[in-house]
Amino acid sequence: NGDLRQLFSSGEGHVAFLARALEKKNVVDYVKNLIALRKEHPCLRLSTQEEVSKRLVFIDNAEEGLAEPVLAWTIDASSLGDDWSKALIIANPLEQDISYTLPASGTWKCITDGTSFDPELKFISAGEKVSVKAKGVVVFAQFCR
Repeated sequence: NGDLRQLFSSGEGHVAFLARALEKKNVVDYVKNLIALRKEHPCLRLSTQEEVSKRLVFIDNAEEGLAEPVLAWTIDASSLGDDWSKALIIANPLEQDISYTLPASGTWKCITDGTSFDPELKFISAGEKVSVKAKGVVVFAQFCR
């Protein structure tokens, strides 16, 4: 938060912003972590339509028993120089938590549960059910061997 104070040290218009940012420090830190995550993983920076078409696969909600507004997809991260082989992202816009059964192969790690980046989050076996919080987005990854 010292960086924010220096950045906005002059001008009355910034005082309110600074106060709000300090109040919401956990949100600011979470967004910083999301930005860092995107920078660190090439699979989160696909830049062409061809790359997206080749690597991104939307999960079929009906097949997976997900409500229609839920959006879930995998990204093939192989051959991108990433330490992830695959990413799974689930966005839940609903007012209630949902559960989802992880794809049936490999081991997954929860990178973010939608509110934090906890390095202690455990590895989860394929086929296990996970919870996605209401209005939340989770990111899971499989790692290259």
